[in-house]
Amino acid sequence: MNSLAVAGKCGVSYRQLYHWVCRGYLHPEGQRGTGCDWDWPASEAGIAQRMARLVAAGLTPAKAAQIAREQWPAGEIAPGIRIEVSP
Repeated sequence: MNSLAVAGKCGVSYRQLYHWVCRGYLHPEGQRGTGCDWDWPASEAGIAQRMARLVAAGLTPAKAAQIAREQWPAGEIAPGIRIEVSP
């Protein structure tokens, strides 16, 4: 799957997706840099979709990436405060 398709599935712009990759939140395959398209394995595209849902709900991209990658479908967003995402 290419970057434009992933961005469309996530409901974010290509630029937003690119920013998340540059920040290290997402890890597509392929060269990095302007003008390079990435190949998105299904697992990484799924993490991007989870992250987009969490950011849309108000989490910071850093916290959304952590929960989407490490704690899905539930995670602690602050000490003593947990969220659980329904499918």
